[in-house]
Amino acid sequence: MADDDLKDGGGATGGEEVDSGANPEINHCPSCGGVIDIAGLAPFSKVICPHCDESVRVRTCLGNYQILKMLGEGGMSQVFLAEDLALDRQVALKILHQDLSRDAALMALFEREAKLTASISHPNVVKVYTVGSDNGYFFIAMELVDNVSLEQRILDQGLLAEREALDLLHDVASGLRAAYQGGLIHRDIKPGNILLTEDHTGKLVDFGLAVQQGGDDEVEDLWATPFYVPPEKLDGKPDDFRGDIYSLGATFFHALAGRPPFDANTASLDELREIKARPVSLHHAGAPVSAATAKLIDQMMAYKPETRPKSYEALLKAIEEVQARLPGGAASRSRRHQALGSERKRFSWPVIIGIGGGSLAVLGLVISMIVGKGFGFLDSGTPDTFLGEGDRVLSAGEKAVAARYNEARSLLLDGRFGAAATAFSSLLESQDIKQPTRGWTEFHAGLAAMLNGESPAKAREYFAEMAKAPGFEDASEALAAQGEFFKKAGRMLSDPLPVLPGAEENFASGSFERFALLAFGLKNWNQGQFDSGLAFLDQFAKSDFSTGFSWMGAYRELVEPYRADAERVPKLPKPSISMSEDELVRIKSELEEKVKAFKTKGGARTLAQQRAERVDTILTAKKALAAAPPEPARNSDSTTKGSTGPAVADAGGADPATMPNGVPKPPAPGESAAAEWTDEALAEKEEFGEVANAAGAAMKDYRFEAARESLSAYAAKTEAVDEVRGDYLVAIDDAKAFRDRLIAFLGNGDWEGKLARKQGLAIDCKVVAAQPDKLVVDLMFGPNDLPLAEVAPAWMLATAREAWLVNPPDDSNVSDWIQAVWFARETGLDKEAEQLSETLTPLSEEFAARWKRLDGLP
Repeated sequence: MADDDLKDGGGATGGEEVDSGANPEINHCPSCGGVIDIAGLAPFSKVICPHCDESVRVRTCLGNYQILKMLGEGGMSQVFLAEDLALDRQVALKILHQDLSRDAALMALFEREAKLTASISHPNVVKVYTVGSDNGYFFIAMELVDNVSLEQRILDQGLLAEREALDLLHDVASGLRAAYQGGLIHRDIKPGNILLTEDHTGKLVDFGLAVQQGGDDEVEDLWATPFYVPPEKLDGKPDDFRGDIYSLGATFFHALAGRPPFDANTASLDELREIKARPVSLHHAGAPVSAATAKLIDQMMAYKPETRPKSYEALLKAIEEVQARLPGGAASRSRRHQALGSERKRFSWPVIIGIGGGSLAVLGLVISMIVGKGFGFLDSGTPDTFLGEGDRVLSAGEKAVAARYNEARSLLLDGRFGAAATAFSSLLESQDIKQPTRGWTEFHAGLAAMLNGESPAKAREYFAEMAKAPGFEDASEALAAQGEFFKKAGRMLSDPLPVLPGAEENFASGSFERFALLAFGLKNWNQGQFDSGLAFLDQFAKSDFSTGFSWMGAYRELVEPYRADAERVPKLPKPSISMSEDELVRIKSELEEKVKAFKTKGGARTLAQQRAERVDTILTAKKALAAAPPEPARNSDSTTKGSTGPAVADAGGADPATMPNGVPKPPAPGESAAAEWTDEALAEKEEFGEVANAAGAAMKDYRFEAARESLSAYAAKTEAVDEVRGDYLVAIDDAKAFRDRLIAFLGNGDWEGKLARKQGLAIDCKVVAAQPDKLVVDLMFGPNDLPLAEVAPAWMLATAREAWLVNPPDDSNVSDWIQAVWFARETGLDKEAEQLSETLTPLSEEFAARWKRLDGLP
């Protein structure tokens, strides 16, 4: 049951009072009225009613506030969307974790933040309405601010337009001046502590580290964020407003350059001091801004406090002077707000900040409410970046794109994959969608198709479009990197073959590029490559997206169902013709139940369905075999068409119906086969399938000669099966031809790179020699024999595609591709073979007929 469907069990004081002896806190189940002991449960906890098994939310009221929805959670507190029952308004309710409420120092800090913020009344500072406590939970009711934080805007856009950034800079500086006039220094200015309202006004939040001028620092630890902390703070010097000006300059350096001013990812104070002593220049960082703006930011970040602006009045005046120099002058902001007001559709989402991580200020958390959950790539409602375009105003169409994109993402993260696939597909038809939104929409459309278990070809279509990545010609460096990602990932995801292990090394760790691993895992999983698929998914789940594109972290929850299903796949029963009818019926029932038990769509569920369907085929064949009369013995001079048994071999002269290698000739194109599939033939086909299945082990080790010998020795009793046996021999010969050509290519000694094995990690090596049963590889320590049976067939196929299968199938190379598809089929690359066969069938009637006749056989 989804959270939105949960019943509301009321607050700690709601409902009828029940005397339980020990006087625990209680709620009543709204469905059955039963008593639920909620002692020790956090606000808005989800529990199962012990009386009726209904899922309910409990402790939903604190003071006068009715909790409606969680917005986010940090190490110290939670933030909820709540209704003020007294004043009939929505607020952001920030609740300190109960165990921390027992810590007097933290309680004092939490309450101090509320009082300090409440003491400031200014349009550029988030309002605090009230503070209170209820049943051991301390809370602050705060203003609910529309839209997103500056941090999320930077993550989404890469950087801000110059005029927009200056407008916001002016807003925040005004808020800081108001705080300073009230005797406060903020001490934790950073992008996460600046909110952007619907009309693009900046608001300052989180005074958890604020200090009163001339007062003692009640927070002894250095909790300020390293990217933005002023250098004098590292030397333990007293805080003053110039430290806030430095942090404000560093924040807007990040906003205008698309990256922080320093690479300050260190816990060492000595290293931080050295880093902070280096001069910074906004122009040297490549920010597309005027010289006046760059000079202003550089002055705000001056190493010595005395060389920064002397007061907030001086800073505000300097900002206004720079604004006036830009095209359009100081009136541009009001014009832009007027345009936004006339075109905007109400689709932005409330956010609140400052619930903290392990410490209150280091990991200030911004939560965007997007129709359910998740961190939106376009939470700001701005789908495209500003590339030095000045006063560009987003059209209503672009805003609609952003809203639809986020709604589709929410559907996907809620597990409604079919609806998400439809939503993304529909969005791609919009004329207003631009890069990088288009690329991410195509990526998500492919994801949704795979998560929904749709045809692999459908997902490949989206990824093929993504790989084209138009529209990045004049993009900034940050956006151009996304364009390259779309091309690189799109090519691999649109390829019919599974993604080879080791592909993750081509996607930088600690960056947004690791998002591709999620798609790699889903692709391989749906192609039946469960081990490699799960490996990619696990690598994705362990990836760090904290530095930019933090919204990707929400997708980790998609991995867990695949982990659960990976444990079920090996336990799927395999039907066999040697089983009794009762065993087969039982296995079918078991498989049908396992289909329902799978948590994912696609690969695992498809495998179970195919095995259940195979039971019916086996049962039909067994009944036909039982009802058929015994076959009379065939004499030595039999001239049955296509027979290649020993009797034929002894007969004088060649059978005109067979080819020189003893393989029955296929019917001419367009000619229907003479063989009839009688009940007897169907039964024998099952028997032949067991023989072919046994030969499969040799083919998976690339010992095609041994497999051919085994099938050649099979004496078919019916003409239809003898024809199929001949088809099988042709397929084996083509697979062997593919292997031999690859061996010849590798034997040249020119191939060098990463070689994938069936088991274990890929190896970096050079192939110096090749034989049908082994490769000789140089691992930079001399030659070593590597049995060919240990080499991954997918790697062999991929190598061929780089060597001689470089062009798509057509009339000129169809025979080469036919050899490849039979190799794929006979070595266990079933999905790849199936996909390639769809392309080859229109090009060769002979191949199409043979592929059809072998359908259903191992």
